[in-house]
Amino acid sequence: MTRPLVLLVKDGLGVGGAERQLLLLARGLAAANQPVEVVNLTTQRALEPAFGGIPVWRLPRRWRFDSKPIAALAARIRQSQPRIVHSFHWLANLYTSLALMQVPPAQRPRHVVGVRSHYYLGQRGALRAALDRCLAHRVDAAVANCQALLCHAQSQGVEYKNARVIYNGVPAAALASAMGLRFVSLGRLAEVKRPLDVVLAAAEVCAAHPEAQFEFIGDGPQRAAVQTLVDQLGLRSRVQFHGAVDDPTPLLQQSSGLILASAHEGLPNAVLEGMAVGLAIVATRVGGVPEAVEDGANGLLVVPARPAELGGAIQKLADNPGLRARMGHCSRARAQQRFAVDTMVSAYQEVYAWI
Repeated sequence: MTRPLVLLVKDGLGVGGAERQLLLLARGLAAANQPVEVVNLTTQRALEPAFGGIPVWRLPRRWRFDSKPIAALAARIRQSQPRIVHSFHWLANLYTSLALMQVPPAQRPRHVVGVRSHYYLGQRGALRAALDRCLAHRVDAAVANCQALLCHAQSQGVEYKNARVIYNGVPAAALASAMGLRFVSLGRLAEVKRPLDVVLAAAEVCAAHPEAQFEFIGDGPQRAAVQTLVDQLGLRSRVQFHGAVDDPTPLLQQSSGLILASAHEGLPNAVLEGMAVGLAIVATRVGGVPEAVEDGANGLLVVPARPAELGGAIQKLADNPGLRARMGHCSRARAQQRFAVDTMVSAYQEVYAWI
């Protein structure tokens, strides 16, 4: 008997955490002989080749709220006839809900929405919350990648009838084996990630440790500001910029610790990828970070927007190789126990079978 199709919908397949999670899920489903197809709602397609033989349908929108892809997605659903449509981010959730209204009830698949960020913050937050409150009753299941995001949705009155947490998965990787002190920040150089705080913290650590090096993996709108601050603080020889990379693992494996300075997060892939290679983590106590990093066990948690506190935590790791090693060992064990890709894929399969 042929297994029913799962259709994964994403607003873009660029290089990012949610995009890599969708890729891991699609590959895992395919490896388990679960038919799967992917819909890409934008022209961002850097990851598309990585899907290999998994069909990827590109239905790009011309602007943010272009309605044309909604009709195209409804047509794709009617043609493919999946049993499950799993949308993977807020805009994909909205477009999929609207597309499903154009599918006859007899052909309408179950709809799983992904809750993967603090959707209701910022200028558009109130509008997003209002739309989700209106559409939540049409959703068959909602999956958040950490408990903090479910709480965030509930605080805005967005109540799904079937909601659960499935943590992100992270592939197994060889252990880090850094030479010297190399601390890495992995993520977009955007204001929410507070990369300027990392530079200010780096200045403090570099003053005490002449051998310390700091590296940024990622790109974004604040790159010029970050580079300017690096120059102003005389850190040009101590800070390296790698830009966006498809696979950060080799760079992480050459590091001593991972830094996350974000103002808010869901469950950041950067932290999990650092844990997978056995790095001690210094991160802000936001969103789902405490669900991955236990303060004092596999890392150190600090208050966001306090560069001096961030620098002090990094300094503590720089001063104590034994502490870095113990925390790295704990990180590796937690990644294997709680955030394995197979565990994530199996959990999604259970949701698909249950609804």
